[in-house]
Amino acid sequence: MDWAKREWQCEFQDSLLLSLADHLDFAIARHQQGIEVPNHPLHLEVKRIYP
Repeated sequence: MDWAKREWQCEFQDSLLLSLADHLDFAIARHQQGIEVPNHPLHLEVKRIYP
């Protein structure tokens, strides 16, 4: 979050850290179990932002 604050010059609510950590934990667990989320609704948006 510190990187994002510097990079985007903005502030985030402290509660975002917990949400982000939970999201990453769940994503890592799915990856370790070989579970893919096909056709994620934001897939194309993410590819556009992070080519």
